[in-house]
Amino acid sequence: MRSKYPHLFERSGLGKHNHFLALSHPFTAKTEVGVFCKEIVRLYGLPRSILSDRDVVFTSAFLQELFCLSRTRLSARRTRSNVRDTAFHSMKAQSSLKTQADSKRSNLSFNVGDAVFLHLRPYLQKSSVKRLNENLSPRYFGTYKIVRRVGPVSYELQLPQTSKIHPIFHV
Repeated sequence: MRSKYPHLFERSGLGKHNHFLALSHPFTAKTEVGVFCKEIVRLYGLPRSILSDRDVVFTSAFLQELFCLSRTRLSARRTRSNVRDTAFHSMKAQSSLKTQADSKRSNLSFNVGDAVFLHLRPYLQKSSVKRLNENLSPRYFGTYKIVRRVGPVSYELQLPQTSKIHPIFHV
């Protein structure tokens, strides 16, 4: 036997009415619409507006099933202005995210033969330095010599023979 979980349907009109209905978990949008129609629509009719705290996919499935049961055809038209506005807002959001990400970056360049510190996570990469207490270990290790430049932001370091990590790092 499946346990039932209370699910809240709130109706606001002249007064507020809360309905707690039991649904077996896991429930789908289809089962929720069935209970919604059986208990809420039967008493009050179809609501003028629906507000949901569920995710977009579930809410969309809920509304599609509700329209299907009420024999209402849902049609959405895309106009050129809708597509253009969506593309504009998408490009604006992308530009904003890129600006924020770039503000935290700095252009670093090193030459072959330079000595650099290496940032490691000591609790993950234990082969480079042995410590008794990892909580108090430093964040940066080294100095290590740059052997060669692999790419525009990648360098090969001269690590100790005992280390078991790859010698090429992205800056």
